[in-house]
Amino acid sequence: MSQGSVESIVSELNKPKKSSQKNARGEPRTDSYAFLKKISLSSHFNLVVEGDSDYKFYKSWCMKNGIDVQVTVIDKIRLRELEHEELGRGSRRTQVISLSFKVSREPLQNRELLENKILCVADFDLGSDIEIFESECLAFTDFPSLESYTLTHFVMGNVFLGKNLCDLLDEIYQKLYILYRIRCYKSIKKEKQSFKNLRKAQRKISKEEINEYQRQFTAVAGTDLREYCYGHDVSRLIIADYGKFLQVEFDGPEALEEKLLDITLNDPDLHNLKLFRKITEKSISFRPSGLSRKFDKGTLGIEDIINKAVSEGYS
Repeated sequence: MSQGSVESIVSELNKPKKSSQKNARGEPRTDSYAFLKKISLSSHFNLVVEGDSDYKFYKSWCMKNGIDVQVTVIDKIRLRELEHEELGRGSRRTQVISLSFKVSREPLQNRELLENKILCVADFDLGSDIEIFESECLAFTDFPSLESYTLTHFVMGNVFLGKNLCDLLDEIYQKLYILYRIRCYKSIKKEKQSFKNLRKAQRKISKEEINEYQRQFTAVAGTDLREYCYGHDVSRLIIADYGKFLQVEFDGPEALEEKLLDITLNDPDLHNLKLFRKITEKSISFRPSGLSRKFDKGTLGIEDIINKAVSEGYS
C-alpha cells in the first residue's frame, strides 16, 4: 500500500463521525435544526430527556400534575456536532446537554422563544461538571440520576416487609455511599463502572479505607443521602443483598427499578424538589394566559402558584 493511501485512510478515520440517521431501535432521527424549528412553532411545553425510563416517568408525572407537555428522548434527535468543548462524546447525557447549548447559541429572539418552550433534563451524575454547563433551558436531577429518587421511606415501604425499614434504609444508604465513593476516588474507567465491577473493587480495598468511608458516611448522615445513591446501583444492591425481604419476587434489577419508579410517581414530597419545581415553574411561565384563567396572579406569589398547580393541576 502506498504512503498516500495510508495517509488517506488515517485522515478518513480521524474525521468526526456523523450522527446516524436512525437510533438504536431503527427509528428515524430528526435533525436538531429541524427539531428546534418544530419546537419554536409548537404550542406545547417540551422536555428532552435521556432515555425511555425517563420518558415514561416525566410524562406520567406531568400528566398526574396537570402539566401539558411533549416529551422527547434524545436519541430521536440527530445532533450534527457536540456544542461544548468540555463535553465528552457518546453518552445520552452529553447529547441532552449539547442540545441545550445549541439553543443558547441561537439568535437572541429565537433563543428567548425556545428557552420558554423547552427544558432539557440530564442526570446530575457525580456533579463535577455541573457549573460548566449552566443554561436557561437545562436542568439536572437533584441526585445522581432519576433512579436515585426512589430511595425514600415512602417508596421502600411499599416493597419491603418483615424488617425494620429505618434500619434497612440505613444499611442500604451506607453501602451505596461506599460504592459512590469508590466511583469518585478509584481509577476505574467510566465505561467499566458497573455494579459488578464496583463490588469487586470494594472487596479489594483495605480495611482502613472502608473505615474512612464509614467515617465520611457518619459525617454526612444528617443530609439527604440520595445525593450519594448512584442510580442503577439501588435496584442492583437491593436484589443482591436484600431480595429475601421484598414483598414479591422480581425477575431482576430492571423489573424492580421499574416498580420503584412507578411508586415514586406518587411520592407526595417529589414536587418540593428542585427539578420538579423547575419543570412546574417553566410550564407555568409557558402558559401565562391559561394560568390567569384559573389563578389570580395579582394576589398569589410564585410559591403559591407552583404549589396550587401541582396540587390541583391547571388547563
